[in-house]
Amino acid sequence: MRLRYSPEAREDLRRASQYIVVEFQNPKAAKELVQRIMRDCAALKQIYG
Repeated sequence: MRLRYSPEAREDLRRASQYIVVEFQNPKAAKELVQRIMRDCAALKQIYG
């Protein structure tokens, strides 16, 4: 099974990342957040997929 992100999910990730960059001036945290969400989704796929 392949893990796919809907366009809406991709946009949500982009917006969350952009919010962190703008509001907290922290692009590193924004990148780490997106990476962690994607890693955790992949882990859930392994468990339930």
